[in-house]
Order: sequence, then C-alpha cells, then structure tokens
Amino acid sequence: MTSSLSEREAAVYDRQIRLWGIEAQKRLQSSKVLICGANALGLEVAKNLTLAGFSVSIQDNDIVEERDLGANYFITAETLGRNKAQAVLPNLKELNPLVETSAVSIPLTQVGEAILLKFNCVLLVNTPMSEAIRINNICHQHNIKFFNGNTYGCLGTFFADLGTYTYALKKQKSVKGEENSSPQPVTKIFSTLEQSMLTPWSSLLKVRFGFPELYFGTQILEEYWTTLEKHPRKDRGFIATTDSFHNALKVAEQMSVKNGGDNKHSFVRESTLKILLETGLNELSPVCAVLGGLIGQEIIKIIAGKGQPMCNSNGANWLFFDPMSIIDPKGGAIVKFNPPKVSS
Repeated sequence: MTSSLSEREAAVYDRQIRLWGIEAQKRLQSSKVLICGANALGLEVAKNLTLAGFSVSIQDNDIVEERDLGANYFITAETLGRNKAQAVLPNLKELNPLVETSAVSIPLTQVGEAILLKFNCVLLVNTPMSEAIRINNICHQHNIKFFNGNTYGCLGTFFADLGTYTYALKKQKSVKGEENSSPQPVTKIFSTLEQSMLTPWSSLLKVRFGFPELYFGTQILEEYWTTLEKHPRKDRGFIATTDSFHNALKVAEQMSVKNGGDNKHSFVRESTLKILLETGLNELSPVCAVLGGLIGQEIIKIIAGKGQPMCNSNGANWLFFDPMSIIDPKGGAIVKFNPPKVSS
C-alpha cells in the first residue's frame, strides 16, 4: 500500500503518481471543484478532473433538451426532461468510482458565498459575464482558484484568477548541461476578471505582438447580449438576424469610443463580429474537447503545484483559442495574453 492511499487508489492512479508524485496526487484527491455549466465544455473538464481523482460537483438548473444530445455525450435520450446536473452524474461517476460527484441544481444566480466556500476551485462555463464577475469577486476574496471558460462556435477564451499563488519554477539547465540549484518559489498575485477588463483597449494595441481581436470581439458580443430581453446563453431560441447585427455594431461603436477608439472599426472588423454573432452560441465537440483539455490540465497543474501557470505576468491570465485561424489568418491556434495593470 502506498502511503495514505489504498491499494486500489495506488493502482488506479499509478501512472499519475509516477508523473507528479504521491504528495501532488493527494492534493488532487483532497480538492473539491465546482463546475458551473453541464454543457459540452464543462463536462470535458469534469471528465478530465474526475479521471485525475478530484471530487467534482456540477451546477446547472436547466433541463435536458433534444438539442443537447448533439454535443454532450454524458446524456442520452432517456434523460430528456431531467435536470442536467443530475442527468450527467451516473456517467461521470462511472469514469472513476473512487471520487465523489454531486449535483447543484439551483440557478447560478443563487450560488453565493455559502456554497462557494465548500470548494477550493471554481470553474464557470459559458455563463453571462455579470455572473462570472460576481462569482469571481467572491472567490478572489477567499483565495478560491477561479477559472472562466467560454466557447463561441469554433473559437474559445479562458481566464484564470489564482489569487495569491506560489509555485516552483522547473530546474533550468546551464549552457554546460548542468542543472542549476533547486527551484525557487515564485509568488504571483492575480487580478480579478473585472480588474483585467478595466485596461483601455487603445493601450492594449501597444502591447508587444498586439492584442488579439478575439478579446475585443467577445467583449462586444457579451455586452450586446446583455442588451437583449433574455440573455442568449439562457434563452436558447436566439437567432442572429440583420437587425441584431446592426444593433451589435452600435454596441461596438459605443465600446470602441469608450476605450479610446475613433469608430466601430477601431478594434474589431465587421466580419469578425458577424462570425461571433452567427456562431457564438454553437457548441462544437472538437473545440470543447481541446479547450476542455487545456483547462483541465491547467487546473490539475495549479492544484498539484507542478509548474507555472500558462500566463503569469502582470497577474492576469487570458488564453484565446482560434484553431482554424478564423480571426487572424497569420496567428497561431492558441494565443496567451496578459493585459497590463491599470495604473492607479
């Protein structure tokens, strides 16, 4: 029997223990993660964390509809009409009977401090920005690791607020091939989602390599969605029309001027906004699989304390996923950026 692990646990997690050690594995198994959103992206992350040994809770108060069957392999036709969070638990538990799984079936708006304090890691998936900011602020106050992932058809974004986080840099080899002394601990203080979005867009264009258009485009789209009677992430009957495109352009102009631009084209092209508006609500399994893998890997790395975060300068963490270079034909599939902090 491996120290403090049962023989069964040691056998199931043998490969992971060999990779990052028993102490890191014990940290994973003692961690409790809340994933808000039983959709394709959220469940890709849930799958990865469950297999790694995390205790996972799924929050969602929606019911399973026929359209969910296309991108969500944790539900079947037999679960139509049931609560989503409850419906996915049997298949999730089947992946790893050693972990605890549970459902939180209340609306996201009712998830507050009392619930969040039960977890040391929270992930929000495809949720309205206002709710993401509210929950992030609570998590930041209590140093709960916060992650926010969104898909927009073939595109995706990922943000992380790790609060005050300390990690050890990997040993670096010298020119002669000799390893330097043992890794030194590095402490970073991360910004909240709200703080990271305060930087005027005009200053972001001066950042080295420029700032990705997807950053501006998704913020315009999220702001436009808030002007509708019902948020499209919840009102799943939304269909993009010519009128909605013109209204989104008005929001783009307002936000561009507010952020130091001259007009609606200062930061986002009309073609980019049109792509986001027409496909932003679609869930594509391959996109969710890749982005979910990246998010799951990052959570595992952070909780295990192995390696530095994907983005760690300036205390903000944004990742943009454009696998087919739809927005930027010359760019790569994955772009990582950290907005500079706003000077006080």
